[in-house]
Amino acid sequence: MFKYFVPFYYTIHSRSHGLHFVSYILMVFLPSYIILLSNGFCPFDWKFNALYFLSFVGMLSVYELGYIWNDSVCIKKDPNPTKRICDEEIDRLSKRIYQVSLMKICFSVVITILLVFLTGLNQTAPYGISLVALLIIYVVHNNFRNFVNYITVFFLTVLNYSCTLIFLSEREFLLQNVVVVVFLFAIPKCFFYVSRKLNYVSTFDEGYKFGIYYLVCTVVLFFLHFVFHISILFVILSAYMCVYRIGINFLRSRHKI
Repeated sequence: MFKYFVPFYYTIHSRSHGLHFVSYILMVFLPSYIILLSNGFCPFDWKFNALYFLSFVGMLSVYELGYIWNDSVCIKKDPNPTKRICDEEIDRLSKRIYQVSLMKICFSVVITILLVFLTGLNQTAPYGISLVALLIIYVVHNNFRNFVNYITVFFLTVLNYSCTLIFLSEREFLLQNVVVVVFLFAIPKCFFYVSRKLNYVSTFDEGYKFGIYYLVCTVVLFFLHFVFHISILFVILSAYMCVYRIGINFLRSRHKI
């Protein structure tokens, strides 16, 4: 069971095989990093990079725990389940779910304590609170199969990208950073999640529609850059997401990936 303790293992194992792990890095790990760079952090600062990585894996441990509960316990209540792991592993995990949960939570606690020693309690406390909030929202998300999930998906997405921002952002940039996360990630993710559940959009067309959304965001952010002098990195991030979404969907349509 130790393998479930290792950060990234379950994400790779259940959702991001092979090249899809590269996609995970490009879609989740990198964007929050770019947002922090827009605040003036140096990409060559080893301490900043170490703190970012530690805070990210601390968040990921909680997020993976949500995956594990969904895949091994809550899936049994779902009339139309999407199986991410085999039946044998579902049975094995469901029997040891509390052991795995304790391991994953302990890992995040250890990371949080380490960050306290590295940066101080004042900086780390909001991060710890965000991890608790993430865990609570995931518990709610996994125990409902109705409209409540539309709300929890929004907040799970916000925290997925924002826990590291809450830890590392200067106070004057935090609200701006979270607003960027809401508009670039939480709103489109929630919109297409709801649309998919209500059968208003197919997964095939979804990538192109994401791309159009990011194209509009890029134009708006470009305007805000010249008028209000927001960081050009926000414009680049939105344009990058636009090209990525359209490019990936195009390659899938041509059976290249």
